[in-house]
Amino acid sequence: MVYLPPFSLTLVVGVIAMVFVVIRPREGFFLLLAALYYPLLPNIPFGSLEISITSILAFGLFLGALNLQRQDPFLRLARWQAALLAALAIVFLLSVLFSDSFDDSIRVAPNLISYWIVLYVAMVLVRSTEQLWLIARLILVLGFILSIWRDELAPLRIALHLPNLGLNGAVFVFHSPVAIALVTVIMLQKKFVSRFWRIFAWLALFSMIYHGLFYQTRAGWLVWIVMALVLVLQARWRERVILVAGAIGVFLMGLFLFANVISTNLAQTEVTVKAFVGATTYAPVSSDDLIRLVARDAGLRMFYARPVFGWGPDAYVRLKPEFLTYFGKESLLPGAFNSWLILLAEQGIVGTAVAAAVFLLPVLLSWKAIRKVRNPTTILAFGFALGVLGISIHLLFIDLMYSFAWAHAGLALASARLALDSN
Repeated sequence: MVYLPPFSLTLVVGVIAMVFVVIRPREGFFLLLAALYYPLLPNIPFGSLEISITSILAFGLFLGALNLQRQDPFLRLARWQAALLAALAIVFLLSVLFSDSFDDSIRVAPNLISYWIVLYVAMVLVRSTEQLWLIARLILVLGFILSIWRDELAPLRIALHLPNLGLNGAVFVFHSPVAIALVTVIMLQKKFVSRFWRIFAWLALFSMIYHGLFYQTRAGWLVWIVMALVLVLQARWRERVILVAGAIGVFLMGLFLFANVISTNLAQTEVTVKAFVGATTYAPVSSDDLIRLVARDAGLRMFYARPVFGWGPDAYVRLKPEFLTYFGKESLLPGAFNSWLILLAEQGIVGTAVAAAVFLLPVLLSWKAIRKVRNPTTILAFGFALGVLGISIHLLFIDLMYSFAWAHAGLALASARLALDSN
């Protein structure tokens, strides 16, 4: 491999993994999750496109899921799941057809197909409470290792020449493990969760929250506050006591270890919010937040110009300079740092509405299910939905609406179906 191109390892691993996931798609879904949490292998160049290991795994899982459905006619999607997938396929197609540059949009069509496939295979393959609990434990392990990846595992990572994952991206990945850890230690019954996994869930939860505070990711803090409030509304009084005790512990940790960090970030956020609502000018806003405000203004102008179907996939970065009214170093960066804004500009209100349904419907369905019956299935479904809610909120502050987010939305939709069936 030393004398071959860098992507040769991806090609070899991808071929072997694809064969495995086609034959054993249920176990192969674990490989997909591991690849999404740890994008360590380089992409394979293919003309003007790049093929990632997750794309290879998704295509293999698609073939494996189709084969399972052929063998077992009971592995069918629920009607509402099939309708959601059909609506998503239609809006993806319309966004490409109505694009202002068909050539540019057609080049990213494979990415849209990959997102659709990830949703499909998750809803087909995850069909039991035992699978949900296996996946939940895997996500806990992946999230805990990721929390110590940057600092505590730095010597091992450097020795193996592994990349250092970004701060915002790392905390963005924490949301689903944090949600699963919360429902594990607060809501799941002791007879369902062993002592080892309960202790490990506490350890993972502490590690992810500690590193989230240390990395100063305000979007992550906001997400966890919202998740805690939603959990309080659903928890029973004993569970609320545990949650309040944990919140007090986090507050004390922040007070003693990160007091200056938190106060500085809160002051910066206050200035940005005032500028966001128009109460002040952009002058006092920090450069990091001004980038987002400038990008927001350009994205909204793009949306107002073509509100129904948008400008087409991958159009935001290309067209952003034409819609800027503020010019400075903050306007030079290509991104929007807001996935929902990009979706609104590129796919219009139609595409954004369907995508919002994909991410938010699990929350409504799992809430409905757990209100009727409280059992391990409905509790786990609520945990997966809570994680996707956190991802949805964080997407307002980051450009990461890629396969990772869609895979967790698929898991939440699959678990929501199981929760409804358990009623």
